Amino acid sequence: MPRFIALLILVFTPLMAAAQDRWVQIEAQPSLLEAEARARDYARRLNDVQAFSIGSGWYAITLGPYSDDEATSALRTLLNNGAVPDDSFVSTGANYRQKIWPTGLSNDVTILPPATTEQSTEVAQTAPETTPVVEEAPRVEPSDETPRQARASEAALSREDRQMLQAMLQWAGYYNSTIDGAFGRGTRASMAEWQSDNGFEPTGILTTLQRQVLADQYNAVLSDLGLETVTDDKAGISIDLPLAAIAFDTYAAPLVHYTSTTGGKEHVFLISQAGDRDDLAALFEVLQTLSILPRNAQADLTNTGFEISGPITGAQTYVTARLTNGEIKGYGIVWPDGNTEQATRLLSRLNDSFKIRSGTLPADMAQDVTGDFDYAFGLEIRRPLMMRSGVYVANNGTIVTAAEGLDMCTSFVIEGDIDADLVEPNANGLAILQPAADIAPPATARLSPTGAAIGQEVYLASYPYGGRLSAPTITGGVVEDLRGLDNDAAKLRLTMPAQSNDIGGPVFDQFGNLQAILVSPNASGRILPNDAQVALNLIRLAENGASLGIQAGTNTNDALTEEALVAALSAPVALIECWEN
Repeated sequence: MPRFIALLILVFTPLMAAAQDRWVQIEAQPSLLEAEARARDYARRLNDVQAFSIGSGWYAITLGPYSDDEATSALRTLLNNGAVPDDSFVSTGANYRQKIWPTGLSNDVTILPPATTEQSTEVAQTAPETTPVVEEAPRVEPSDETPRQARASEAALSREDRQMLQAMLQWAGYYNSTIDGAFGRGTRASMAEWQSDNGFEPTGILTTLQRQVLADQYNAVLSDLGLETVTDDKAGISIDLPLAAIAFDTYAAPLVHYTSTTGGKEHVFLISQAGDRDDLAALFEVLQTLSILPRNAQADLTNTGFEISGPITGAQTYVTARLTNGEIKGYGIVWPDGNTEQATRLLSRLNDSFKIRSGTLPADMAQDVTGDFDYAFGLEIRRPLMMRSGVYVANNGTIVTAAEGLDMCTSFVIEGDIDADLVEPNANGLAILQPAADIAPPATARLSPTGAAIGQEVYLASYPYGGRLSAPTITGGVVEDLRGLDNDAAKLRLTMPAQSNDIGGPVFDQFGNLQAILVSPNASGRILPNDAQVALNLIRLAENGASLGIQAGTNTNDALTEEALVAALSAPVALIECWEN
């Protein structure tokens, strides 16, 4: 978590019980959907985010409520850290009307009672023991009404129903005022306009049938998803799920998996685990290692919950969970790209319908993957597309490696946690990587001042086991020819054992000077002896290393001792991870 966000959390946590009559207003939006989206985005970084209608079709995104002094101090801290727009201000909230965000999953969750014994018995007769219960709500078939009957049925609507009706009219483009549930002239005019455009008499009073037509239009984007309420008593969760696109797959505590019915990317999982703040933080960290979530996700953790979101190849992801009364409950969704409105509305539906019951998923319902370190919670751990060795050649962390295959990578990581950029993908078969921010490498390699000779002893320093060992492996060999297998004078032919992760590793002489970079033999389908290797001759390729920024070593006739050689050759070697997303 960025330092200033952690600071803000500390600032906003000890709210005073008295005089909470001030707000920090950070934004205003002319659209209900945009206001909700912006509020949700701010809530990923800051505490106490809410949104209110403020009249004339505008909605305020705020932080609070606070006392007067707290609000002033909070605003100053926010502005100093660049966390909010420069035009944010302290407000009394006098013009704040209906709160339109947050809704659904929050710290104030609804705890439903567990199913009774009778209910559990009935469920066991209608569904497999491990399958959550799907509750299909009956559809009410409306009939049309006279204006008088329509006004009477309208009067029976709750305030929330009336607000939803206004929101649907706004979504359809007919209503542009406050979502307040009060049907004044603006609301009536929008109803009449919608009626006229949809072939109904423009009375300005929607009948039960017309309200259903409007709702069907609003929900059309979700109509083919088969949304149904699923109640899982084992996990203690009730939620609406798109069962036309996904189906119950398996329990893998603390997750319950629903996967695509067509083999696509659609995936929803429920989170249910007993625990405390430490367990919440541990779960937060483990989830970010799963292949189903992006490597560079937007991830925010507080003492009471977390959110993780971001794109992966061909899909969007979102995960949230809250800690309440010793129980960690939440959900995650992976949804394919291509229909942004559907994905946004589905996420809103999941959020609004999410409710918790007592009880958590038993730990013994984890999948049996004993000894398999490639999986967690029934999902594959994220792995790089490939591993590669390289060598530091400059004090700012510049690395030289082999270019072959790097065009498949969309991002690079060195030493396990440092992002790097591909500066030059194909310089005579070499690639140059630059850390996103300068680093101080343990050492830098020096270019051999003399060329290689046939029969000369050489040493490959590399990570053949993909970083499973804490230090590079040193492999001895011999220069067999000053040309490659294809008679290329820019290559050396070596005799030494090597494997795929060794590619890109530096080849040193007995004095610890850099001579070459190991590359694939490129035998065009032929099977070569296991010890037949090829390396790019840096002295031939780089004009004594000048074009690569490699400094020249010194002439010496004193070969290093074995211990000194291992130390000298290991220090400048870099471990490179190639990631696909």
